[in-house]
Amino acid sequence: LLHSEINVIFVIINCLAVRKIFFILLLLIPILSPGQVKTIGTPKVLNYSKTEYKAGTQNWDVAQDKNGFIYFANNSGLLQFDGFHWQLIDVPLSLVRSVLVDSDDRIFVGLLYDFGTLVKTEAGDYEYKSLLDFVPEEHRDFNDVWKIHEIDGQIIFQAYEKFFVYNGEEVKTFNPTEKFHFSFNVYGRLLIHEPGVGLFEMYNGFVDKVPWAAPLKDLQILSILETGNNSLLIGTAQNGLYSYSNGTLAVWDTEVNEALMNSKFFSADNAAENHFAFGTILDGLYISDQNGRIVQHINRDSELQNNTVLSVFLDKGKNLWLGLDNGIGYVEVNSPVSYITEGGGIGTGYCCVVYDDKLYMGTNQGLFVRPFKDLEYSDESFELVENSEGQVWSLQVFDNQLICGHNFGTFLIEDKKAIQITDIPGGWGCITLENHPDLLLGGHYDGLILLEKRGGKWEFKKRVVGFEESSRFLVQDDNGEIWMSHGGKGIYQLRLSELADSVTAVRLYGEADGLPSNNDNMLFVLDRNKYISTIDGVYSYDKSTDGFSSDEEMNDLFGVRERIKKVVTDDAGNIWYISENKSGVLRRNEDISYTNITSPFEVLNEHYVNDFEFIYPRNNDHIFLGIDAGFAHYSSKFPKSFVKDFRSFITKVELNYLDSVLYPFELNGISYQFPFKQNAFRFHYTAPFFENLSDLRFSYLL
Repeated sequence: LLHSEINVIFVIINCLAVRKIFFILLLLIPILSPGQVKTIGTPKVLNYSKTEYKAGTQNWDVAQDKNGFIYFANNSGLLQFDGFHWQLIDVPLSLVRSVLVDSDDRIFVGLLYDFGTLVKTEAGDYEYKSLLDFVPEEHRDFNDVWKIHEIDGQIIFQAYEKFFVYNGEEVKTFNPTEKFHFSFNVYGRLLIHEPGVGLFEMYNGFVDKVPWAAPLKDLQILSILETGNNSLLIGTAQNGLYSYSNGTLAVWDTEVNEALMNSKFFSADNAAENHFAFGTILDGLYISDQNGRIVQHINRDSELQNNTVLSVFLDKGKNLWLGLDNGIGYVEVNSPVSYITEGGGIGTGYCCVVYDDKLYMGTNQGLFVRPFKDLEYSDESFELVENSEGQVWSLQVFDNQLICGHNFGTFLIEDKKAIQITDIPGGWGCITLENHPDLLLGGHYDGLILLEKRGGKWEFKKRVVGFEESSRFLVQDDNGEIWMSHGGKGIYQLRLSELADSVTAVRLYGEADGLPSNNDNMLFVLDRNKYISTIDGVYSYDKSTDGFSSDEEMNDLFGVRERIKKVVTDDAGNIWYISENKSGVLRRNEDISYTNITSPFEVLNEHYVNDFEFIYPRNNDHIFLGIDAGFAHYSSKFPKSFVKDFRSFITKVELNYLDSVLYPFELNGISYQFPFKQNAFRFHYTAPFFENLSDLRFSYLL
């Protein structure tokens, strides 16, 4: 197998990745804008524990190389994560305090008593190369190297005792008056703080005191962020945040600063466009906008595994990596999908609705409510509606009254209280009856009921006699017939009496009537037409044959031949759907054609509640989807590009019979020949696309 042939494999895999990206681009051309941070719900949070990455608990610094691989300064060494595999790179004394990937993609690390660079050998391993030999003996009396910067082509290593400037050929040493604390690369210049003395700037080899920073002299400066137009946001351990602009330094008197003072601010980085991310010692991560308004707070209550954030890093995909006191966190802040879970406290999501300016969410634990206008970040949490404990199946508004279908019956919801209308178990939901505007037909576990409007309120009237099957999906057609799908028997057509209080005729449709099976059939309505979703796609009823047949137009519209498990049309005519293996929205175009958008929802495909899928498109800003941990929130107006610049990599090739490894891309000009009997190879490959690793697929050609 020749070296050039291995390179061909590499190119093919990368081309396949690019093809996937291009396909996504075609679907989402209208959504190409700079990143922001959603204020509704909580971003997706992934936790990596030390048992998974097999290294130390603390992670002090984070960096990313040009290929997208992430590096963590860990107590046990330097950790590399390529999206699928963790590698611990050994260094002297193991303890790594800082890491930098420079503009030439070189990796530098700061250690205890040492600093240096990592060089990849011909065997493909990383080898640590100390730069201490460039430092005279009399200047080697330092401890931890906490910060590394690249400024004007030079690498700066900073310890408390001194800092070092490496230009590739020599190292210059700078000593403090007493002791440095931390240093910062700000607008391409080095700022270094010496508590009790002041803030200094190094420029063109000279070090000068910064006059405007005199009020910060006795504080511990932990971070300095660029905020544009030579302005700064400065984080201190004692007094929180200060802003500097046009020669003026002032306390940043904002909502987030007050929270950081209480939570013990420790680390920071920029977060997407005009947003800042702040790590704390006591209460996780805060994200604010440029005015200091908190838009996200992520801690142990919202699934972060540890509340002490030692380092914050914004990656190339505009998502955040958190080096924690115990573990590593990943926060996907650039997604139009967020999560309303209350830390798992509200249970599994089955239905929700906005009613009377309140958001009601029905779960397996009961009905929860909070003000809808405060849905964006606030300290307000969901309350359990009184008398609603247990499984909630449906929430529907009829004549401006909220009706709740529940395991324990049917309820009228008034503010924060559930008033039982009937205790007949298992209220699936209701439909209106065309010729009886004062009646609702309700489906239950064992048949049908009628609700009647009396004195302006819906009340229980009676059971509908003559039919006792579980009636979850109900539709009335233009002829007044009631259609009901039963998951284990087929499709029922029911004829009601004139008073709608009894079933006078029943017809059951199944395999003998054109359906592919008697099981797993679901009834849904689109543009007032009824359809049956089956194991073989969508079927429709043909009155002339009194049977069902495959509806090819509908199957082509959804692009699948499988069960469509939920279909909802919004006010703009867009069709939201969830099928067996994917979900999305059919965006209605001006020519009444549709564009099928699925990419934003791929992260949810494994989290819907099987056979109880739910979508509630209130408007373009608020689409709610039921998931196993609560609800997901999607905004189609959220500016997010799904065109990701990432590549696939063959990271190594193992030769089993030689018990050795090849890294063909590092060995320029070298080729290999192997006899046919030695034709066993193992290829390792990856793609550092962290946003949806579980759904990433590879194609390969040998």
